[in-house]
Amino acid sequence: MRCLRQACRSAKSVCRRDRNQEALRRGAAAERWHRALPKDVRPLVYLMDSAEERKVYKKPLGFLEEAEKIDRLNPSVRRPRQDEAEPEDEEPASLCTAD
Repeated sequence: MRCLRQACRSAKSVCRRDRNQEALRRGAAAERWHRALPKDVRPLVYLMDSAEERKVYKKPLGFLEEAEKIDRLNPSVRRPRQDEAEPEDEEPASLCTAD
């Protein structure tokens, strides 16, 4: 039973490592794409979304600012700022009860 638990932990670790390596490869490809076509915002949007998925929050802001310098009106570039500005869905105060 102990061997089975260790095997499962090891398999999860390998899966996690494979996902991280794949994300790094894709990120490197997107960075090369951005260097090759510096006026294209798509690799920056990809890098921004990828960093947010990994819960890295400082990097996406840099990618967003760079993308905004290139094409501020692009919907893919505007979306993160719009998501940021929308208020959270809150229950109206009149429906709250103080029990």
